[in-house]
Amino acid sequence: GRRRNMAMAPPGISAEVLEEVSVSDDATCAKFTAYKDRRIRVAFADRTLLEMDAEWEMVRVLLPNGETRLTRVGNPVGLERYVRPAVEFAAWAHLSPLERASKAERKAQVALTVQSQLARMQRHLRLSSPQGRVSPADELESFVNNTPTKQFAGLSDEKGLVTDGRASQMDTVAEMLRRNAAMMLKLTS
Repeated sequence: GRRRNMAMAPPGISAEVLEEVSVSDDATCAKFTAYKDRRIRVAFADRTLLEMDAEWEMVRVLLPNGETRLTRVGNPVGLERYVRPAVEFAAWAHLSPLERASKAERKAQVALTVQSQLARMQRHLRLSSPQGRVSPADELESFVNNTPTKQFAGLSDEKGLVTDGRASQMDTVAEMLRRNAAMMLKLTS
C-alpha cells in the first residue's frame, strides 16, 4: 500500500508514501521510496541504504560494510553510483502524470533523432572514406584474413576503439556513434 501509519512517523516527518518503485536493470537494482514530505529512501541490492533529506541537499548512505557516510547531493564523491539514481528517482517521483508523459515523449523523440542521425552517418560512411572508398572485396579480405584495412593499418587509441588496426572503419565509427548516442540519452533524461 501507498499509505503508511502516520502515527509511527516522528513529528514533522511524513510516513505517507508518494511513490514506491523497484528497479532491476543493468545499471541499478534497488527499491526506491518517495515520501509526501519529499524525503527519499533507497535500498540497493548490494545492501547499501540511502536516505535523502526533503530539500534534496544531503544524503546519508549506510554502506554494506557498516560505514555511514553523510554527503552533499551536489558533490557525492565516491558515492555517485548510489546518489545519482536517487536524485533521478526523486525528480521523477515528484512529477505529475502529465509531466511524466511529456518527459517520456521528449526522451523518445531524442532517441528517434539519435537513431536517425546514426543511420544517416552510417549510410554516408558506406559511400565514402577519408582515403577513398574501400571496395567490398578489400573489406571482405581484411575480415577473412584478420588484417587491417589500409585506412586503419597501425592505428590505435586509449579507448581501444581500434586495436592493432584490426577494426574496420565502420566498426570503429559505429562504436563511437553508439557511445555518443548513449551520452546524449543520459544528458536528456
